[in-house]
Amino acid sequence: MRRQSRPATNLWLPNEVTGSGLLARRGFRWWIPRRIAWILFVRFCGRRYGRLILERVRGIPVIVFPGVFHPLLFLSTSLLLDALEEFELKADSSVLDVGTGTGICAVFSAIRGAQVTAVDISPLAVRCARANVIINCVEDKVRVLEGDLFSPVEGETFDLVIFNPPYYKGKPRSWAEYAWRSENVMDRFIESLPNHLARGGRALLALSTELDLRAIQEKLVARGFKVREMRRRRLPGETMFVYECAL
Repeated sequence: MRRQSRPATNLWLPNEVTGSGLLARRGFRWWIPRRIAWILFVRFCGRRYGRLILERVRGIPVIVFPGVFHPLLFLSTSLLLDALEEFELKADSSVLDVGTGTGICAVFSAIRGAQVTAVDISPLAVRCARANVIINCVEDKVRVLEGDLFSPVEGETFDLVIFNPPYYKGKPRSWAEYAWRSENVMDRFIESLPNHLARGGRALLALSTELDLRAIQEKLVARGFKVREMRRRRLPGETMFVYECAL
């Protein structure tokens, strides 16, 4: 019997990830490794993307809802978790996970002892994160709120703020696209960040050469932050970073 292929919509990713239609704009040097990476992704990871699936991330069970950023298939979450392992989170440490997605960084921080607030603009992500909080039995340590950036926590400050932002420019057309596209989210995040850090607080940002890194660093410095690179990883056509930001 001939095996049926999965619906193409299940494998939707931005053209900046797949390379589709970007040869003329980006050039062969970027496009060829990107297309090879996309072919390998479809071959080896396609069945795990765009569907309801249970994964294990650092030994932690994580349910991934369709339309929510998958923390195992893309490197930014792994780099953030690597950086988080360097932080000593005490029982009274307060953590804010902005754009929480599945909630894995929030759950990881809670398991290590912190009190965590997880925020996402997508109602799909909020439901997914709440499910993962429940299955990991950290309901007493994590609250999950729906809203844009810092709007659900107005007036609150945190010892650590975590943010894995969308990397590509453009207006999102669906809840799933909010994980990938934005128009001015980094500017608004940087503008509000100092108001939500406790004395001696830090921020961890997962960033990419797909963003204007120089402009981001200049804006952080202009707001009084010292920026330190904690992690770096090269990918086909892209390099990813984790920055620590301290006032």
